[in-house]
This record gives sequence, structure tokens and C-alpha cells, in this order.
Amino acid sequence: MINKRTLLISAVMFTLIGISAAWWLTTAKTPSARLEKLSLRLQWLHQAQFAGFYVAKEKGFYREAGLDVAIQPGGQDFNAVTLVSSGSDDVGVWTADQVLLAYARGVPIRAVGVVFDRSLTAFMVKQTSTIRTPKDFEGKTVGMYYGYDSETIYLALLKRFNVDRNKIRETALQYDLSRFFNGDVDVWPAYVINQPLAAQAAGVEVRLLKPDDLGIRYYSDTIIITEKTLHERRDTVTRFLSASERGWRYALDHRDEATDIVLKQDPHLNRAHQRQMLDVTAQYLRPRGAQFGMDRGVWESIISLLREQKLLHGNVNVDKLVDFKLPEDAHAKISD
Repeated sequence: MINKRTLLISAVMFTLIGISAAWWLTTAKTPSARLEKLSLRLQWLHQAQFAGFYVAKEKGFYREAGLDVAIQPGGQDFNAVTLVSSGSDDVGVWTADQVLLAYARGVPIRAVGVVFDRSLTAFMVKQTSTIRTPKDFEGKTVGMYYGYDSETIYLALLKRFNVDRNKIRETALQYDLSRFFNGDVDVWPAYVINQPLAAQAAGVEVRLLKPDDLGIRYYSDTIIITEKTLHERRDTVTRFLSASERGWRYALDHRDEATDIVLKQDPHLNRAHQRQMLDVTAQYLRPRGAQFGMDRGVWESIISLLREQKLLHGNVNVDKLVDFKLPEDAHAKISD
């Protein structure tokens, strides 16, 4: 026979179980209410160039860091510097030289990391071409994307290799490679993760002249925030970088899965191309240490090149623009 004490204990237990279940159902339905929102603006359209960020979101690394990250595509109509400095986005990815120039104009941004440890820019020639160094550009037709980092690097190479620019036929380019394929353009400024793969897919074998192989130190994808965000949400940014680093490391260790995650951002992407892009991207990521770590010497190299080309005027304090410690702190969170 069940006594009153047993009935009382049972009632209390059922009540506690009910309360716990109700709490779990409530919090499970509204997990984002406890997460800090963050908007990330990419440099370009969705593609494997940004795989680590997508993976960090898909695998829950941002959520584990207490963040609800919205990843927004970039493109010609979306300038990450403008969107971040205006407060429309919290974090952005943009080329290092343009970040420097914007900062020199008084835009209140800070660089808190770089995705790749060197420039993704290269100069593409056909495998059968006689062009081996920038000096061989003389007498040839060189394609130009004016106003981009490829132009700055191109001009730096001309100076370094004592090239007579008057002997080069320069021509403005669109994104269609047909002029390269048909021989109208001898040298094509390319991103190593894109145009060389497109040429290969079209059956055209190419060689790349890479700035880091030619003595030019440069950064491409740079992670930026505002000075206000750095001062008021430094821990938030540290957690974002830490979770993003986990995303990149996972993407490299699980490349097929990472490619599938990239395609979720845009199902119209070519899977084989994106998988190849991820493989090339892997060659430009830091193999160890802080994923987004930065080298003072590279930043000073970019400043020097911009000054030589009279694009940058006055002094730029690297330590005010670049936070070298933050990506190291983010990496330490993973290592702990």
C-alpha cells in the first residue's frame, strides 16, 4: 500500500520534471535570444573563397561561441569598407590596400586579421608562352583591372624588374576570358582561386607569375571592423575569429563536406569548380599558428608600394590601423 509520504515525493518529482521540460522547450525554441548578433559582409559573391566562415556557421561553431552570425555576400555593389564603417555590417572582408587607403582618408576602420598569408593575385599566361618574368611583358598585351590590387602589384613589378611600361600594350578587361583564350591578351591578372581553374576547365594550360615568388609581399582578404566595435566588443570579435578559425580548420580536414556547405549558399555553383577552389585556397592558409595572424613587414611593404605609386600620402601608423594581438588571442582560445 502506498503511503502519503511516497505520494508526496512522487508529486514533487513530477512537478520538477514538468518544470524542467517546460524550460527546455522554451529555450530550445528561442536559442537565438541568448546569442549575440553579428553581421559579416564578404568581399565577393558566395564561393569557396569563404568556406571557413560558412562551415563555422553550419557546424555550430559560432553558436558555441555565443554568436548568431549573418553572412552577407559581397560583389561590385557592396563595398565592405563602406558598409562596415557606416554600421550596416559589423565585420567585413576587403583587400588590404583598399583598407589602407580608406584608413588614410580618415575612415574609422581597423584590420583585425587576414584570411590568407599572402596575396591571391597572380599574372596568368599560357603554358606555351615565352613570358617568364615581368620583364617579358615588354612587347606584349597585358590585361588590366584598373583600381584593383592587381594594378598596384603590377606597377610594383614593373619597377622591380625595370620594365619599360611604354613598350607594353595595356587593355582594360571584363571578366570573360575569351580574349585570353584567343590570344588577344597575353597576360591576364587573375585570382589564383578562380581564373586559372576556369582556364583549365576550358582545356587551356596556364602558368602563373605570383607576386610572392617575385619579391612582392601583399595581403588580399583582410578582416575589418570599426574602431568603435574594437573598443566596445573586443571579446565578441575575438570569439568570432576563434570560431572562424575552427571553421577553416574543419573545412580543410573535411573538404568534400565543406564544398557541400558552400553549395548551400548558392546551389547554382559548379561543385567541381568549388572543390578545386577550396584545394587551391588551402595552399594560401597558414599551416599552423593563428589562422588570421598578420606580419608587420607585409603591411609595411604594402604601405611602401602605395607611397611609391603616390596613392598614399602622409604617415600611416600601422599599430593604429592593425591589431596584431587580436588574432593571436583568438587562436589561444582554441589552444586552451
